[in-house]
Amino acid sequence: SNRVNLKCVKCNNIINKDLSDGRWKNIYCYSCYGVGKVSYEEKNILSYVKTFEFEINENYRLFDNKHKEVDIFVPNMNLSIEYNGSSWHSFGSTFPNNLKLEHDAKFKHIEKTNWCLNLGVRLLHVCSTEWQSNIKREIWKSIINNIFDKSIKIEENLCEIVNIDLDECNLFLNKNSLSGICKSEIIIGLLYKNALISIMSFTKLINKKYEWRLDRFCTLNGYFIIGGAIKLFEFFKNNFIPNTIIGYSDLRYSNGQYYKDMGFVYNGITDISYRYVKNHNSIIKHNAKLHLTKKSTHIIDFSKSIDFNMINNNYRRLWNCGY
Repeated sequence: SNRVNLKCVKCNNIINKDLSDGRWKNIYCYSCYGVGKVSYEEKNILSYVKTFEFEINENYRLFDNKHKEVDIFVPNMNLSIEYNGSSWHSFGSTFPNNLKLEHDAKFKHIEKTNWCLNLGVRLLHVCSTEWQSNIKREIWKSIINNIFDKSIKIEENLCEIVNIDLDECNLFLNKNSLSGICKSEIIIGLLYKNALISIMSFTKLINKKYEWRLDRFCTLNGYFIIGGAIKLFEFFKNNFIPNTIIGYSDLRYSNGQYYKDMGFVYNGITDISYRYVKNHNSIIKHNAKLHLTKKSTHIIDFSKSIDFNMINNNYRRLWNCGY
């Protein structure tokens, strides 16, 4: 017999499974995932949202298409949440080997986002690599807090504007921004009781359509600075006199409201792009070459593209929703 006892590393539950003919590929813990394979992390997100709102629909069919549903729907907030397991929502040569499906299926995240927007519903895409990270999970909780109006609010007139160096900026971004670190030239911040509570950063563009790019706007987890974005932006405009500025808002989790508050004009959505995922790691495209060469265990063919080498080293492409 090919049946063996397996122990779940999360809850220590024991299950007895047949491992023959590739059946090991579909093994999951019934205690953590339930009969419907709802992941432990998705349950965890659901529990967190329920601290703010009791009326929640799970696996809710929001669209006419019977094959389309959202993991979590909060009708009173017109809010939906998708928990995207990095393996099943990405494309690679390892199991599940689905590179042949990528050409069309890579659009599924932006398509679902647009379907929701057409119904007046905001959709958040939570990636498993983020919720499984202690740091990124707290950032997601802060985003959810803001949506439910549960953040600690501070008036901008209680904050002092200061210049911030890049090292201090990136320490702050690592703990409080899903976008991560930046290489900005100009970084300004807000201090509240002598503690950094918000930053905004800019880069001057050369030979581009726009003169400046707003790289990051980030606030300390759990806080909302009333008028904070406007205060920082006005300081930048008054001191650097920009002619044109462009900024981007990640459609996985942001509705770009603070851009509207600052007076930006909507100019369309970028093409979708991807990052690489493997196990609990997530690497943006721009850092892929550095990541490949930094690890001695990677097998690199320098005659091939970075993308070829990432896939060849069992990384997978996870597509976003555009900006």
